[in-house]
Amino acid sequence: MPLSALCFSARIDWSAVSGSVEAELEATLDRARKLNRLNGVTGALLLSSDSIVCWLEGNSRGLADTRDCVGRDSRLSDITEIAQGETNERVFSRCWLYFADLRRSGTADGTPIDTASLASSPDIAVAARIIAPLTERLAPARQTQRAMLV
Repeated sequence: MPLSALCFSARIDWSAVSGSVEAELEATLDRARKLNRLNGVTGALLLSSDSIVCWLEGNSRGLADTRDCVGRDSRLSDITEIAQGETNERVFSRCWLYFADLRRSGTADGTPIDTASLASSPDIAVAARIIAPLTERLAPARQTQRAMLV
């Protein structure tokens, strides 16, 4: 089955978040990573003050299941596909779901990500090049990641 990638954005309805935002984020990431592991999907989630950008890669059935789950999340609206298509390799081959919190600094742990260019790129290869710098943060932990991607 060919490898596919999907990039989409969504607006966050913060009024639909119950309790602590940080606890809600942790629980959501835990569920998403478990789902991605079951579906053989890897990727990244970028959180800004009012939206998310999500990059997913895997087989088309796994991507569809994960995307369907996102579509049922009452905290998200205006889900917009940015790019989708076949790809030759995974950008996040060692991470079920990398998380980058861009709410304060606009960067992912010091790595600048041009979310405006990403959101306006309908080409999956271009979107992959924009988001790929995030993987540099993962490289030092590759042994741990290999053990976690059992």
